[in-house]
Amino acid sequence: MLLSEIRNKKLVSLSTAEVLGTVGGVYIDRSTYRVRYIFTEGDTRIYAPERIYAHKDILTVFDASDEPLERAAGMLRYAVGVDVYGVNGEYLGKTKDISVDQRRKTPVFTTDSKTYRLRHVVSASQDAIIVNPTGKLLLPKAEKTAVKALEGTVMTPAISTELPYGNIYGEAPADYSFLLGRKLKYEVADISRSFVLMAGTLITDRVIANARKAGKIADLVTKSS
Repeated sequence: MLLSEIRNKKLVSLSTAEVLGTVGGVYIDRSTYRVRYIFTEGDTRIYAPERIYAHKDILTVFDASDEPLERAAGMLRYAVGVDVYGVNGEYLGKTKDISVDQRRKTPVFTTDSKTYRLRHVVSASQDAIIVNPTGKLLLPKAEKTAVKALEGTVMTPAISTELPYGNIYGEAPADYSFLLGRKLKYEVADISRSFVLMAGTLITDRVIANARKAGKIADLVTKSS
C-alpha cells in the first residue's frame, strides 16, 4: 500500500462511527525503517498501521483509542509535499510517495524525480527531509566547511557561546524579550538533534539563551505564537 492511496482519506471508528481525522502521513522507526504510525492531519492522533483497515472510500479503526503522541518522538516524519535536501544543502525535490507495506524488504520513498532508500534519511520533520544518498561520511568538520564556503565573504561578528547575552565585542544583545511566554507551534532542532525543543515548549529566558547558542533563535521567532 502506498501513502498516496490513503492520504486525505477519513479515519472512522468501527465501534462509534466517529470520524477520527484524515490521513496526513507516517512516522518511521529509525532502527528498522518500517512505518510505526500513521498520523492524522495536524499531528493530532497516531495509529499503528496494523490497526487500520483500508476500504475504497475510508479507512476504519476497530479501536478508537489513539496512541500517545509522545511515542512518535524521535521517529522520522514523512508526508507528501515536503522539501528534500542532501546533506550538503542541495535541493532534491518534494516528497511524492512512500510504501506503507510492512512486508517490503527495502523501504523506499520517492520525490518528483527519484527514489531513495529510507536508510539514507538523516533526519525528517514537517519542514524538510535530509538525505545522504551516497552512504559515505556525511560532512567534513563544520569549521573547515565554513571557512571554505565563506572565503572572501564579509561576515558580521559571531555570537560568542561563552557570552550568551552579548557578542564578542561586548555590545548590547538584541532584545528577544518579546518571545517570553510564547509557545512553540513546531519542533525546533539542529541537524544533529543535539539541540531539540518540542512543539508546545514554553519560551523562557533559558530557552532563549540555549537557542542563541545553538543558532536557532530565528526559529523561535518563526515557529512560535
